[in-house]
Order: sequence, then structure tokens, then C-alpha cells
Amino acid sequence: MPVGGGGLISGIASVIKTINPRVKVIGVQSEGAPGGAYLSLKSGKIITIEKVDTIADGIAVKRIGDLTFKLMSELLDDIVLVNDLEIAKAILTIAESVKVIAEGAGAASVAALISNKVKVSGNVVVVVSGGNIDMNMLFRVISKALALEGRIVKISGLLPDRPGMLGKVTSVLGELGGVNILDVFHERFDPTITPGYAEVSFIVELPPEEDAAVKVINKLKELGFNFSIEKP
Repeated sequence: MPVGGGGLISGIASVIKTINPRVKVIGVQSEGAPGGAYLSLKSGKIITIEKVDTIADGIAVKRIGDLTFKLMSELLDDIVLVNDLEIAKAILTIAESVKVIAEGAGAASVAALISNKVKVSGNVVVVVSGGNIDMNMLFRVISKALALEGRIVKISGLLPDRPGMLGKVTSVLGELGGVNILDVFHERFDPTITPGYAEVSFIVELPPEEDAAVKVINKLKELGFNFSIEKP
């Protein structure tokens, strides 16, 4: 479960360990705010950090309390860190799989599970502890997660800078089922670009099929357009 100041996990762990001490309780913190519990528990003393920087603002604490430190020291079996990219993927996974909108802090526990930060077997319960996420942030997070999964990609290549060339490429993309152009960028003034050419980049949404991006690139190459995929 996610860990900020430690109140939630201390309460839950107290009950779980009373009922069945064999159940393992694992905390999850963000790499951008590790001082609260992670560094404190690993060092055996309360650590205060000066700065936090994470999309999981609900668990972005600089210091944990004396009581929660004591309880977590006694009750937790482990505590791990996840980064913001892993949290972004978890938010997308939760939204798609169970149709629940989770905030960054709430999704941290799922991030630890799907990124293999914890080695588990048997029955696993993952606590998703909140859905208080700003819609603009949700849009950015989902877009980043889709890019990480290769479902939104940026493809770039050089085209002769003359009328009709851009239209030919967009026609090819439009004929490929499920490919949606989200944005187009031109670069004509880079001094490294050969005169008479422009670098064109497309942000495209791809269908949910294996190697969809490679198929798009190969189709463009068949027609004489040399494009490549830029990794997020």
C-alpha cells in the first residue's frame, strides 16, 4: 500500500498482523519523496528531506511522525520505491482494467506490483487509496503512459519541401486502419537539414496491435518515405 506520513499503512498493518502475522505488508513510496518512510526505515532513524518532487503529491512528505515510524518499524515487512513513469503506467492500467481513476499516490502500490518492485505469490491485495487528481494532470499522465506503451509515438523524417509532399504522407497514414494523426511539426531552419528539405514529425495514435509502429514505418518506406520512430 502507498506510504506518505505512514498513518494509513500503520493502521491497516496493525489490524492485519493481529489477525494473521504471516501476511506480509509492503509499503510503497515515490522516488521523488523517499525521505518520509523509505530512508527512515532503511536507516533505522527518522530522516527529514528538504525537497519532494513527484506526481504522487498525496504521499509527498518530508518527514514521518514518531508514532508512525515506530509502528512501521515493527509491522512492515518491506518498503520499496517507484518512479513517476511507473506511477503513470499504473494510473493507465487501473483506468483501463477496473475503470477507476486513481491519483498518483493512490496508484503507487499498483506501480510497485506491475513494475516487479515486489516479488509476490499467492493472494495479493493492492490498496488504491485515492482519486483526487487534477484533470489536466490526468491528461498529461495518460498521454505519457500511452507513449511509454508505444500506443502514441512520434515518427520523424525528411521530406522535399515542396507542395503536395506532406499531403502524400498524411494520405498514407490515413489509409492505415486505426492510425490517427494527433499533431504535425515542421522544421525548416535547422542548419543541419539539407536545403530544399524539411524535417517533418507526426505524433500518431496507433491501433492496439503488436508492432503497429513498425508496420507504419515499413509502409512509408515502401512508398519512398524514410521515417523513423522516436522513443519517448
